[in-house]
Amino acid sequence: MFKTDDATKEWKNHLSTLMLMCRHLLGKTRRLGRARQLVDQQLLLEAEHHLSAASVLLDPGDEETTLPKRPASPAGVLELTQLMLRTDRSALSDPSKRPAESAPSNNHRLVLHAEGGLVPTPDFVAFLCSTQQSGILQVFTPQEIFSIEIDDGDIVHAHSDGAPKGQRLGDILVEQGVLTQIELLEMLDTTKNVRLGTNALAQRVVTRDELTRALETQIRRLFHRLFSATAREILFWAGPCVMAEQSVRLNANMLLLDSARAADEAMRHKDS
Repeated sequence: MFKTDDATKEWKNHLSTLMLMCRHLLGKTRRLGRARQLVDQQLLLEAEHHLSAASVLLDPGDEETTLPKRPASPAGVLELTQLMLRTDRSALSDPSKRPAESAPSNNHRLVLHAEGGLVPTPDFVAFLCSTQQSGILQVFTPQEIFSIEIDDGDIVHAHSDGAPKGQRLGDILVEQGVLTQIELLEMLDTTKNVRLGTNALAQRVVTRDELTRALETQIRRLFHRLFSATAREILFWAGPCVMAEQSVRLNANMLLLDSARAADEAMRHKDS
């Protein structure tokens, strides 16, 4: 009996040590991500190999315990994170970490919360859209707060609280010849608590097609800014879309590719 108790005590000690080591490893990887510290890729692959081997060694034989394979999509890190932190009590959905009053509505639930820099913002967008999520992605940057509405993986609306002059919806309608500058100013005076696009449609000063074209242009330009912006914090709220127009539905991959080309062109012009 003494031997059995002694063996149980030793078994529990080993489990406790293993748990502490796993917590230490998790803390170290989080610190590396937050510090944006580059680590030799071979070392990371070796660490993954040892973790996978340890998982096999601890397999009781009744379930698959090897680590999930690295996904092929550009958002592989996020998919792996979701597999490993999918519980409601994970750090990604901790209500205490929410920025004050940032929930779009009472019908939205925070399911992803990350500090900027751990994964590039375009990868977050690609991940959410490739898995056909629906909700609102908020990206907090020093210049703007971006809000992107996603419906079954498609981009259906996007706006920010600090769009530069020339990139707001009214400016684009003037640029495209739908409104004159005077008409825009008159519309803004009468808009008040009503959205400009909704008011313009109601007054029949724009057609649905004209509004759709302007909104799509606005979204593309917003993605260009988002692609190059430095994110401080990223949140995704699962739930219904709030401001989406039925006629607007854009492919996220096409928007990201277009933004990447625009960023490359801007860099070439800067260097020349």
